[in-house]
Amino acid sequence: MTTEAERPAREAIEALMQKKIPLLPLPDDLPVSDQLIEDERFTGPEIQLKLRPRPTGAFHEKKAKNKKVNLGNKAKFLREMKYKKPIKKGAKRK
Repeated sequence: MTTEAERPAREAIEALMQKKIPLLPLPDDLPVSDQLIEDERFTGPEIQLKLRPRPTGAFHEKKAKNKKVNLGNKAKFLREMKYKKPIKKGAKRK
């Protein structure tokens, strides 16, 4: 005897074994109860998904002082920072 919920599992087992499972008739004096025991009660999925916090470490936003900005020529930038005004090149000689 199988229930409606067990039928797909039984059919899958029979297909895997490539053999039919014989079903025997129940004895007449066997009491059959309509009440379900604790293990037979379906209370819904008991799996609870836990939301993991986003990983930190190597995958974090850089601090403002460490962010690189493309300033063009580094030597020119350092010279401007040191002397506070740009050094201009002289006229080209012919």
